Amino acid sequence: IRRPPRSTLFPYTTLFRSVALKLCAEACDSLKDLMVGRTEFPPPPEAYTVFCLTDLAGVNDVNHWLGEQRREVAGLLTDTTASQLSEAQVGEVLRIQRSFENTDLAVIDWDAALVVDLTGYVDDVLYALELANLQLEEFRVMDRRLDTYLDRAYEDVERQHMPLFGRANKVLRHLRRFRVDVAKLTDEVTHITKFFGDWHLARVYLGARDRFYLDQWRASVEQRLAQLDKLYSVVHTELNEQRMLWLEIIIVIFFAIDLLILLWVRR
Repeated sequence: IRRPPRSTLFPYTTLFRSVALKLCAEACDSLKDLMVGRTEFPPPPEAYTVFCLTDLAGVNDVNHWLGEQRREVAGLLTDTTASQLSEAQVGEVLRIQRSFENTDLAVIDWDAALVVDLTGYVDDVLYALELANLQLEEFRVMDRRLDTYLDRAYEDVERQHMPLFGRANKVLRHLRRFRVDVAKLTDEVTHITKFFGDWHLARVYLGARDRFYLDQWRASVEQRLAQLDKLYSVVHTELNEQRMLWLEIIIVIFFAIDLLILLWVRR
């Protein structure tokens, strides 16, 4: 569930937003005992709306139907009056389409999607869209966590005096676990199409991945994580150098004490 509602609300938008709030609250309540390290919760839900049609009043070719109703469909998916949309915007809304036969069609936009299947079965397409939405939300959560880590990193780097056993090591351990999560999600985004078992569904997922810019999100998260890792590696290196310096000083002190004791005993 994602996407904030637009400022100009159609009646269905208000209804779906209330449904999204209810579903989010129920999901949070059912999963709260299984969550580890959660942050502020529950977050405000952002509804992604999928309109599913299984009957078009005698229409047998949904692709031809879309050609006649393209402006109306664009208005529906953008929550805007059809006559107000420019032709360029209509083309952008309808840019990502997937169809296997003349009886099925999926139009994927940023805030909503239209799924038409005259055979009456749309569950698999909904699953592919849900999966892409879930992956986007995971990237967004990671991005917010990286914002927090980066703020802390900049503060740590700017400090003139850092404790020898400060939080740098602890943060680096968190980053290592975080990097594992990023690697798992990246692998899912890259290779998950081979688990669909249906090329049409894989194409639907790839269309949603393109629309939601999942590859760009992945690259951004990986780049920021590498930047954060580099910053804390610098802090960690400086701490190690300080520790080695103090160890050398302690060794010299003990050596001097030992030497003085030997000289005193000989006297």
